[in-house]
Amino acid sequence: MDSSALHVLIVDDSPEDRLIVRRLLTRSSPGAYIVTEVDRGGFALAACQSIRPDCVLLDHSLPDMDGLEVLVALRAESDVPVVVLTGAGNVARTSDRPPRDRLASLDKGTLTAERLSLTIQRAVADVQVSRTQAHDLALLTTMIDVIPVGVSVLDQELRFLQMNAAMATLLGYPAVTLRGQRFADLWPDMARALAPHCAQVLATSTPAGPYAVLAPRPNTGISPHNIWQASVQPLALPDMGTTHWLCVVIH
Repeated sequence: MDSSALHVLIVDDSPEDRLIVRRLLTRSSPGAYIVTEVDRGGFALAACQSIRPDCVLLDHSLPDMDGLEVLVALRAESDVPVVVLTGAGNVARTSDRPPRDRLASLDKGTLTAERLSLTIQRAVADVQVSRTQAHDLALLTTMIDVIPVGVSVLDQELRFLQMNAAMATLLGYPAVTLRGQRFADLWPDMARALAPHCAQVLATSTPAGPYAVLAPRPNTGISPHNIWQASVQPLALPDMGTTHWLCVVIH
């Protein structure tokens, strides 16, 4: 068995449709796919736990569960790539999918071997990128958390993506509640001072600082102003596409 072959789980209650999909996969690309078939949503969930397929081809309508109900249940356990197969008159309700899920769909009536294979490959590649990003973020968090000064990772809108315990302490909130929030909403004086430097770093990919910033400590009401040392660094992680991030250090 070729270790590079993708294991595809076909979930469809129609034997005829399963046969068509299997033939499209196996005859057009011999050895490229290993195929397992089930005909119920419950069986699909069990199969994903036992065989851990590389991709799931999920019928939109099943006897025991709606296809998107299967997807929601599956996402509680796994990030396996899913391609929804729709029949005549059925449209995948992509608005009902789990948040941030990359859901591809194909019409059974227009399936071709090339289209099916390409969609599977793209779905698998998208999830692999997401897994790599999650790994990189976890590694980054582990690395910065031991640094005794405040370190945060911001996106281009100056929203917090990651921060260490020292930065969370400065801001006065648990780190988990800070992710996705705007720097300007939590520490407006510091954000105003940082904004031009962040724009410069994003435009030139050249570090800025360290420099002194006069700003009150956040969440302390009328406390006196403090002089902080701050620097901004460009940050690029593997497989993050064209996204540019910033690493901001404050102490």
